[in-house]
Order: sequence, then structure tokens, then C-alpha cells
Amino acid sequence: MKEWQKRNGIKTAPPENNSKKRQMIRSFFRLNQTNAILQAALKGSTARHEAITNNIANVDTPGYQRIDVTFEKQLQKAVEGRKSVGVDKWKDSSSDRRGVLPGFAIQVSADSHLPMRADGSNVGIDREMVDLAKNTAQITALTEMLKRNYTKLETAIRGRNV
Repeated sequence: MKEWQKRNGIKTAPPENNSKKRQMIRSFFRLNQTNAILQAALKGSTARHEAITNNIANVDTPGYQRIDVTFEKQLQKAVEGRKSVGVDKWKDSSSDRRGVLPGFAIQVSADSHLPMRADGSNVGIDREMVDLAKNTAQITALTEMLKRNYTKLETAIRGRNV
């Protein structure tokens, strides 16, 4: 300890534990994988939100076909594909650094399964409002999970609680 530290009652920090640092760095990469998955799910949910609001805006448009967005099966396949190649290849992929999962695609299609009204449209305002509420809750949950993971990443980078 330096002399001025002794005089002023300043204690030096204990030596750092390198194994603890390694664990934080490893968890950083695991969180990055989680974040990429959450970002893909958020991207799909956002696309669905746009489709639902489009459907609501066109509820009285004659001949308008309801638009549907699906991405859950594609997301599951992308995640399962990532598990099969292993963590090292997953984190080394250049597309992952941009937060995109290879093999993940959002599918937008006209929903022709619902019955047509007399004006040729198949949009039901009640259904759309329920879907909007569900999707809003999903976006809120995904955003909260991303926020928590980014807080953990910040803690790992700074090496202390924020």
C-alpha cells in the first residue's frame, strides 16, 4: 500500500478473480444468444402488430382480405438449428452480430380461412381487437426480457451492479 493511502485510510481493492471474469464473459455470450432470439421474436411480433392495425384500418373496406403474420415455427426451427451447430459457431456467425438469426423468416399471407362477408371482406373487428391485445402483451413481455438481459450485460461489462 502506498504511504498516502495509509495516511488517508484508503484500502486497496483485493486482487481480481480471473475465473470470475471468465464466467462473466461466458455468460455475456449466452445472453447475446438469448438477445438475438428475443430480438427475432420482437421483430416478428412487431410485423404482426402492423398487420393487425392494417386489418383494423380496413375493417370496412369491401373486398379486403385479412392479413396474417406467422413466425413462431420459423423461429423455433432457427433456434433448434443453432443448438445443433453449437455455441461457438453460433457466436462466430457474422449475421448474429447484427442480431439476426439465420433461417428465421417472417411469413405474411392473406388469411382465406375466415368466412367472407357480403362485401367480400373477411375482417372481424372483435377478432382483431383480441389479437391486438394479445400481441401487445407479447411485445411488452419481450421488451421487458430484452431490457433485463441488457442490464445483465451492462453489469458483466462494468463488473459491478448498476
